[in-house]
Amino acid sequence: MSTPFSISFNSYVLQNSSFRTQIIQHTNIPTKIIQTETKARADGLTIVNVKYGQREINVEGLLSASDRNTLVGLIDTMKLNLKDASGVLDIDYGNSTRRYYATVADLQLPEEFYSITSVPYKIKFICADPFGYATVSGMISLPGQTALLLDTVITMSGSIDSDPAIQLTINTGSSVSLITLSNESTREVIIISKPGGNFANSDVLMIDSKNKSVKINNSGIDYTGRFPSLNVNAKPRIRLSFNATSVNYDVIIRYSPRFL
Repeated sequence: MSTPFSISFNSYVLQNSSFRTQIIQHTNIPTKIIQTETKARADGLTIVNVKYGQREINVEGLLSASDRNTLVGLIDTMKLNLKDASGVLDIDYGNSTRRYYATVADLQLPEEFYSITSVPYKIKFICADPFGYATVSGMISLPGQTALLLDTVITMSGSIDSDPAIQLTINTGSSVSLITLSNESTREVIIISKPGGNFANSDVLMIDSKNKSVKINNSGIDYTGRFPSLNVNAKPRIRLSFNATSVNYDVIIRYSPRFL
Protein backbone atom coordinates (compact mmCIF):
# COMPACT_ATOMS: atom_id res chain seq x y z
CA MET A 1 0.00 0.00 0.00
CA SER A 2 1.50 3.33 -1.04
CA THR A 3 1.60 6.22 1.40
CA PRO A 4 -0.30 9.41 0.46
CA PHE A 5 2.67 11.70 1.10
CA SER A 6 6.17 11.66 2.49
CA ILE A 7 7.75 13.69 5.27
CA SER A 8 11.27 13.60 6.65
CA PHE A 9 13.48 15.56 9.05
CA ASN A 10 17.19 15.48 8.20
CA SER A 11 16.38 12.46 5.98
CA TYR A 12 14.75 10.66 8.93
CA VAL A 13 11.48 9.36 7.44
CA LEU A 14 8.22 9.95 9.30
CA GLN A 15 5.97 8.10 6.87
CA ASN A 16 6.42 4.36 6.40
CA SER A 17 5.10 1.05 7.70
CA SER A 18 5.86 2.08 11.31
CA PHE A 19 5.11 5.81 11.11
CA ARG A 20 1.63 6.65 9.90
CA THR A 21 1.62 10.42 9.77
CA GLN A 22 -1.97 11.51 9.29
CA ILE A 23 -1.95 15.28 9.85
CA ILE A 24 0.56 17.85 8.63
CA GLN A 25 -0.35 21.48 9.22
CA HIS A 26 2.17 23.59 7.35
CA THR A 27 0.18 25.78 4.96
CA ASN A 28 -0.88 28.56 7.34
CA ILE A 29 1.01 31.79 6.78
CA PRO A 30 3.81 32.54 9.26
CA THR A 31 3.31 34.83 12.23
CA LYS A 32 3.29 38.47 11.19
CA ILE A 33 5.18 41.11 13.12
CA ILE A 34 3.33 44.37 12.59
CA GLN A 35 4.93 47.64 13.64
CA THR A 36 2.47 50.48 14.22
CA GLU A 37 2.45 54.09 15.33
CA THR A 38 -0.35 56.08 16.88
CA LYS A 39 -1.83 58.87 14.81
CA ALA A 40 -1.38 62.38 16.12
CA ARG A 41 -4.69 63.74 17.46
CA ALA A 42 -6.66 61.03 15.66
CA ASP A 43 -8.12 57.59 16.21
CA GLY A 44 -6.51 54.48 14.85
CA LEU A 45 -2.98 53.41 14.04
CA THR A 46 -0.59 53.72 11.14
CA ILE A 47 1.09 50.52 9.96
CA VAL A 48 4.77 51.32 9.66
CA ASN A 49 6.25 47.95 8.77
CA VAL A 50 5.17 44.33 8.35
CA LYS A 51 7.57 41.41 8.63
CA TYR A 52 7.18 37.68 9.11
CA GLY A 53 8.36 36.07 12.32
CA GLN A 54 8.32 32.29 12.76
CA ARG A 55 6.32 29.45 11.27
CA GLU A 56 4.81 26.63 13.31
CA ILE A 57 4.29 23.21 11.73
CA ASN A 58 2.30 20.50 13.50
CA VAL A 59 2.56 16.82 12.65
CA GLU A 60 0.41 14.03 14.09
CA GLY A 61 0.29 10.30 13.53
CA LEU A 62 0.58 6.81 14.96
CA LEU A 63 3.76 4.84 15.60
CA SER A 64 3.25 1.05 15.50
CA ALA A 65 5.39 -2.04 15.96
CA SER A 66 5.01 -5.80 16.09
CA ASP A 67 5.83 -6.02 19.83
CA ARG A 68 6.57 -3.88 22.87
CA ASN A 69 10.36 -4.05 22.69
CA THR A 70 10.36 -3.00 19.04
CA LEU A 71 8.08 -0.05 19.84
CA VAL A 72 10.35 1.14 22.66
CA GLY A 73 13.31 0.97 20.27
CA LEU A 74 11.42 3.01 17.66
CA ILE A 75 10.52 5.64 20.26
CA ASP A 76 14.15 6.00 21.33
CA THR A 77 15.30 6.20 17.71
CA MET A 78 12.67 8.83 17.00
CA LYS A 79 13.87 10.99 19.87
CA LEU A 80 17.46 10.53 18.77
CA ASN A 81 16.70 11.71 15.23
CA LEU A 82 14.55 14.66 16.26
CA LYS A 83 16.93 16.08 18.89
CA ASP A 84 19.02 18.26 16.54
CA ALA A 85 18.86 21.99 17.14
CA SER A 86 17.98 22.60 13.51
CA GLY A 87 17.43 20.63 10.38
CA VAL A 88 15.76 20.24 7.02
CA LEU A 89 12.09 19.33 7.07
CA ASP A 90 10.85 18.05 3.69
CA ILE A 91 7.13 17.62 3.05
CA ASP A 92 5.44 16.37 -0.10
CA TYR A 93 3.14 19.07 -1.41
CA GLY A 94 1.34 18.63 -4.69
CA ASN A 95 3.76 17.42 -7.32
CA SER A 96 6.82 18.74 -5.51
CA THR A 97 8.48 18.91 -2.11
CA ARG A 98 8.25 21.92 0.18
CA ARG A 99 11.39 22.44 2.28
CA TYR A 100 11.50 24.15 5.69
CA TYR A 101 14.41 24.83 8.03
CA ALA A 102 13.09 23.80 11.40
CA THR A 103 13.69 22.60 14.92
CA VAL A 104 11.51 20.37 17.10
CA ALA A 105 9.93 22.49 19.81
CA ASP A 106 7.74 19.76 21.30
CA LEU A 107 7.30 16.00 20.98
CA GLN A 108 4.40 14.23 22.67
CA LEU A 109 4.10 10.43 22.89
CA PRO A 110 1.14 9.77 25.21
CA GLU A 111 1.41 6.06 25.94
CA GLU A 112 -1.62 4.24 27.34
CA PHE A 113 -1.42 1.03 29.38
CA TYR A 114 -3.83 -0.82 27.10
CA SER A 115 -1.81 -0.17 23.94
CA ILE A 116 1.60 -1.83 24.10
CA THR A 117 2.44 -1.95 20.37
CA SER A 118 1.40 1.53 19.22
CA VAL A 119 1.54 5.11 20.43
CA PRO A 120 0.23 8.37 18.93
CA TYR A 121 2.69 11.19 18.37
CA LYS A 122 2.44 14.94 18.05
CA ILE A 123 5.42 16.97 16.85
CA LYS A 124 5.60 20.75 16.84
CA PHE A 125 8.26 22.21 14.56
CA ILE A 126 9.31 25.85 14.78
CA CYS A 127 10.89 27.51 11.76
CA ALA A 128 12.98 30.60 12.55
CA ASP A 129 13.11 31.11 8.79
CA PRO A 130 9.36 31.45 8.21
CA PHE A 131 9.28 30.50 4.53
CA GLY A 132 9.07 27.28 2.61
CA TYR A 133 11.51 26.65 -0.23
CA ALA A 134 11.76 24.61 -3.38
CA THR A 135 14.30 21.81 -3.09
CA VAL A 136 15.91 22.79 -6.39
CA SER A 137 17.49 26.24 -6.60
CA GLY A 138 17.64 28.32 -9.74
CA MET A 139 20.92 29.46 -11.24
CA ILE A 140 21.87 31.78 -14.08
CA SER A 141 25.48 31.67 -15.28
CA LEU A 142 26.79 34.43 -17.56
CA PRO A 143 30.51 33.92 -18.27
CA GLY A 144 32.79 36.23 -20.21
CA GLN A 145 30.65 39.38 -20.12
CA THR A 146 32.13 42.71 -21.23
CA ALA A 147 29.18 45.13 -21.12
CA LEU A 148 29.45 47.96 -18.58
CA LEU A 149 25.67 47.67 -18.13
CA LEU A 150 24.10 44.20 -18.09
CA ASP A 151 20.38 43.49 -17.66
CA THR A 152 19.07 40.01 -16.79
CA VAL A 153 15.36 39.17 -16.61
CA ILE A 154 14.42 36.32 -14.26
CA THR A 155 11.13 34.40 -14.25
CA MET A 156 10.24 33.73 -10.62
CA SER A 157 7.85 31.27 -8.99
CA GLY A 158 6.73 31.18 -5.36
CA SER A 159 4.42 33.36 -3.30
CA ILE A 160 6.86 35.85 -1.75
CA ASP A 161 9.95 37.67 -2.96
CA SER A 162 13.24 35.77 -2.92
CA ASP A 163 16.70 36.92 -1.83
CA PRO A 164 19.35 36.08 -4.44
CA ALA A 165 23.07 35.49 -4.07
CA ILE A 166 25.29 36.97 -6.77
CA GLN A 167 28.86 35.94 -7.45
CA LEU A 168 30.87 38.27 -9.68
CA THR A 169 34.40 37.41 -10.79
CA ILE A 170 36.55 40.11 -12.39
CA ASN A 171 38.60 38.33 -15.05
CA THR A 172 40.30 41.47 -16.32
CA GLY A 173 39.50 45.12 -15.84
CA SER A 174 40.72 48.67 -16.21
CA SER A 175 39.84 51.36 -13.63
CA VAL A 176 36.96 49.35 -12.13
CA SER A 177 36.11 51.72 -9.27
CA LEU A 178 32.44 51.08 -8.56
CA ILE A 179 29.95 48.23 -9.04
CA THR A 180 26.20 48.74 -8.78
CA LEU A 181 23.60 45.97 -8.53
CA SER A 182 19.91 46.80 -8.75
CA ASN A 183 16.45 45.39 -9.32
CA GLU A 184 15.00 47.82 -11.83
CA SER A 185 11.48 46.58 -11.06
CA THR A 186 11.62 47.39 -7.32
CA ARG A 187 14.26 50.18 -7.44
CA GLU A 188 16.38 48.37 -4.84
CA VAL A 189 20.01 49.36 -5.39
CA ILE A 190 23.30 48.43 -3.73
CA ILE A 191 26.57 50.23 -4.54
CA ILE A 192 29.95 48.65 -3.83
CA SER A 193 33.51 49.94 -3.96
CA LYS A 194 36.68 48.14 -2.96
CA PRO A 195 38.42 49.49 0.12
CA GLY A 196 41.78 51.01 -0.77
CA GLY A 197 41.37 51.28 -4.53
CA ASN A 198 39.98 49.76 -7.70
CA PHE A 199 38.87 46.18 -8.24
CA ALA A 200 41.73 43.98 -9.44
CA ASN A 201 41.94 41.04 -11.83
CA SER A 202 40.66 37.78 -10.26
CA ASP A 203 38.73 39.61 -7.51
CA VAL A 204 35.58 37.70 -6.49
CA LEU A 205 32.64 39.75 -5.22
CA MET A 206 29.85 37.97 -3.32
CA ILE A 207 26.54 39.74 -2.69
CA ASP A 208 24.29 37.71 -0.37
CA SER A 209 20.87 39.32 -0.13
CA LYS A 210 19.50 36.76 2.33
CA ASN A 211 22.29 37.12 4.88
CA LYS A 212 22.81 40.82 4.09
CA SER A 213 26.53 40.53 3.48
CA VAL A 214 29.01 41.69 0.85
CA LYS A 215 32.45 40.09 0.53
CA ILE A 216 35.46 40.57 -1.69
CA ASN A 217 37.71 37.52 -1.76
CA ASN A 218 35.86 36.19 1.33
CA SER A 219 36.46 39.36 3.39
CA GLY A 220 33.43 41.38 4.46
CA ILE A 221 33.19 45.00 3.31
CA ASP A 222 30.81 47.93 3.71
CA TYR A 223 28.29 48.91 1.07
CA THR A 224 25.71 51.58 0.33
CA GLY A 225 22.04 51.02 -0.40
CA ARG A 226 19.62 48.14 -0.15
CA PHE A 227 20.03 44.52 -1.18
CA PRO A 228 17.95 43.69 -4.27
CA SER A 229 15.25 41.05 -3.97
CA LEU A 230 13.55 39.04 -6.73
CA ASN A 231 9.88 39.97 -6.81
CA VAL A 232 7.35 37.29 -7.73
CA ASN A 233 4.56 39.56 -9.01
CA ALA A 234 6.63 40.62 -12.02
CA LYS A 235 9.67 39.48 -13.95
CA PRO A 236 12.50 41.13 -12.02
CA ARG A 237 15.14 42.86 -14.13
CA ILE A 238 18.50 42.61 -12.41
CA ARG A 239 20.96 45.25 -13.57
CA LEU A 240 24.70 45.13 -13.08
CA SER A 241 26.67 48.27 -13.94
CA PHE A 242 30.32 49.29 -13.67
CA ASN A 243 32.23 52.54 -13.31
CA ALA A 244 35.17 51.36 -15.38
CA THR A 245 37.11 51.87 -18.60
CA SER A 246 36.69 48.22 -19.51
CA VAL A 247 35.96 44.95 -17.76
CA ASN A 248 35.59 41.22 -18.49
CA TYR A 249 33.65 39.31 -15.85
CA ASP A 250 31.67 36.20 -14.97
CA VAL A 251 28.32 36.41 -13.19
CA ILE A 252 26.43 33.66 -11.34
CA ILE A 253 22.98 34.42 -9.89
CA ARG A 254 21.58 31.84 -7.49
CA TYR A 255 18.06 31.97 -6.09
CA SER A 256 15.45 29.73 -4.52
CA PRO A 257 11.69 30.26 -4.86
CA ARG A 258 10.07 31.01 -1.47
CA PHE A 259 6.55 30.26 -0.29
CA LEU A 260 4.30 31.62 2.44
